Amino acid sequence: IEKCGIIKPDVPVVASSTDYEIIKVIADSAQKNGSDVYFNGKDYYYSIVGDDERGYFFEYYNIRTGINYNKLYLPSRPVHQVKNASAAITALLLTSEAGFTNITGEIIASGIKEVTLKGRFQIISERPLIIFDAAHNYEALKNLFNAVDNLYGKMNLRIILSIMDDKLNDDVINLFAERGDFIIYYVFDDNRLYIPENNKFNIVTSD
Repeated sequence: IEKCGIIKPDVPVVASSTDYEIIKVIADSAQKNGSDVYFNGKDYYYSIVGDDERGYFFEYYNIRTGINYNKLYLPSRPVHQVKNASAAITALLLTSEAGFTNITGEIIASGIKEVTLKGRFQIISERPLIIFDAAHNYEALKNLFNAVDNLYGKMNLRIILSIMDDKLNDDVINLFAERGDFIIYYVFDDNRLYIPENNKFNIVTSD
């Protein structure tokens, strides 16, 4: 609901979520503002056709315009980044329609190919495997763990974790509990930070 605050009157909206409840909130807010909405799976969609050690090959199709890009490559993981990239493509096409005619399919494809997302499934080391990710809520953490399991097989992880107090809800706690990973909780100076209590995590350190 808070994020719907960015919806402005008569400005097109691109929504990547396929969750019914989220879609309904976005649609209602857009209608109040007289804004047209492009929904993932309804007005545009993507299809992953392959992958390699760095990212994904995918196709993009815009149902409203008939524009189809079938040779796109995104050097980023995990898989939900393809969804994000498809939403970005849709926004770029709308920008092109608004008069920025220098935004072409070739430019979009080359831009997607050069994407780097530091702090998003960033491989710090291959041996030992060290992954840095700024996942900060339940959905992001779930996507991160699924990506690790799918790419490297299910294993017990050693996690260095810090999380803001308003992000540590029951879903997040249950997610960690179900996995049973060894967690080192790092405490730093921020009054928004959650401070563990009752031995919720294995090790707490500020060193």
